[in-house]
Amino acid sequence: MEMIFLVFSYRVSSTPSRYRAFIWRKLKEMGAIYLQQGVALLPHHKDILEALQRLRTQIINEMHGASTVGELKFLNDQDEEFIIEEFLNARNEEYHELSEDCERLVAELDRLTQKSDVTQENYERNAETLQRLEHSIDKAVQRDFFHAGGIDATAHAFEAAQRRLELFYISIPQFSGR
Repeated sequence: MEMIFLVFSYRVSSTPSRYRAFIWRKLKEMGAIYLQQGVALLPHHKDILEALQRLRTQIINEMHGASTVGELKFLNDQDEEFIIEEFLNARNEEYHELSEDCERLVAELDRLTQKSDVTQENYERNAETLQRLEHSIDKAVQRDFFHAGGIDATAHAFEAAQRRLELFYISIPQFSGR
């Protein structure tokens, strides 16, 4: 395949812990996988490189740590395939969690309906949840560099949640004629 990856390493003080948490969160948002503690890997893309360079500058200037950004090319196909599989596994795990969140939303709407607690307020609260899920799915798709298969089940789960929310809405007494 001969892909080029970006390797990002960093070292910051263990205190305050918010520095490590901030870096971890930023790298997770980008879709990085860790080779080991303090060493993350991402596919080589211009936008990702720019984001890593900004993060590197923050680590050095604001956190008084050390950081490097480099390119990495694997010497054999098996290693590259292994790394791509790691990216796919990470996205599929994320997709699975998002599917479960969609299923929980459907279950919540079913529960509210069974309790006859079909109100505009409950609709709005759950519509916000669905909107957050849609945003999270969009972010996961942006991090899905190698097109993990889990997106299909997540898309179906999201569509089911969307349909269930629509049914909930039309069963609100003021809209259903009750």
